Amino acid sequence: MIWHRFTVYGTAALVTLLAGTGCLERKEKIEVRPDGSVTVKLKYKGTADELDSMDAMPSADAGWLLTRTIEENQGNNEQNEVKYVVRSKRKFASGDELPSSYAEADDPDADLYLAFPTTVVADRREDGTYYHFRRVYMPRKWAYVSYWENRFFNEEIEELGGKPTEELTREEQVKIFKAFVLFEAHSQMEFAKAALGECDPELPSDCWLKTRSALMERFNRINYHKLVERYAETPEEERPARFESEYEALIAEAREITFQSLRDVAGYNDAKLAEFELAYDREKHYHEITDEQGAHQFKIMVNLPGEIVAHNADRLDQGEDGYLVWEFNGEAFRDRPFELEAISRLKPGSEQK
Repeated sequence: MIWHRFTVYGTAALVTLLAGTGCLERKEKIEVRPDGSVTVKLKYKGTADELDSMDAMPSADAGWLLTRTIEENQGNNEQNEVKYVVRSKRKFASGDELPSSYAEADDPDADLYLAFPTTVVADRREDGTYYHFRRVYMPRKWAYVSYWENRFFNEEIEELGGKPTEELTREEQVKIFKAFVLFEAHSQMEFAKAALGECDPELPSDCWLKTRSALMERFNRINYHKLVERYAETPEEERPARFESEYEALIAEAREITFQSLRDVAGYNDAKLAEFELAYDREKHYHEITDEQGAHQFKIMVNLPGEIVAHNADRLDQGEDGYLVWEFNGEAFRDRPFELEAISRLKPGSEQK
């Protein structure tokens, strides 16, 4: 969530929001053999924090061969930063089902992670064997929360975010702080509404609207000027901890208001509240994964037998033994599927590549 990326109060926080989270590099090579077998090689590169991804990662338990190495990269501030590289490899026999996710089969949160159904089909015709590769990155809900980000982090707030903190007036600081709070408030309400739709789809709409009103009333009572004054009085090095403390207290209070309202207007008992809380936490975690993935950089390379006859790749890289290459980031599959597709033909009697 945006609050956990808030490292110093003021301009830097807005810059962090607009820049997104860490940039994890996710490279994948998919090699298809004439007999229909497939080898998948993965390479993840990033800092320790970036590799601690909330998305599912390949594991040895799922049959992947894993290696981990360390590299030093020149950072933006001309200081060396440590980058870790995790490589994974797995072979699939002809006819084996290719992974559509890297989640463990028994992971209760498997449905929250990135899904990418992948198929390789061999179609034998008179003029040769056609190999059809297809992968679809399944759409992830995003607009329902990003609407509020676009609404509250408007052009005025972006302009203020470009100023050094010490140049901002008190009123301008209040505007920035209020944008963060209102964005968070509406995000929390979206998660709550989605959770109720999951655990209690028959809940009368007036119950939700009354709960929403109770939450909005709390957020509308916030005295932003006093909050800014407290931050101005806090030593700079202590501001991140102060922010986290304020945030945690606000979220805890908002959650209790939600629970109490559902008790009052919907008659929820402890068991039903526990069901709602689980659904709420899952919805929030889903959004956190999607938020994080937006900054992930994907490079997918596919090698098919024979000559390429059709594809939607960004390019055919002759320098990579004829690999088709797609490059994109995690925003590509927000609210819409993102499809990778290619077809090759291996002529009759052709030697194995």
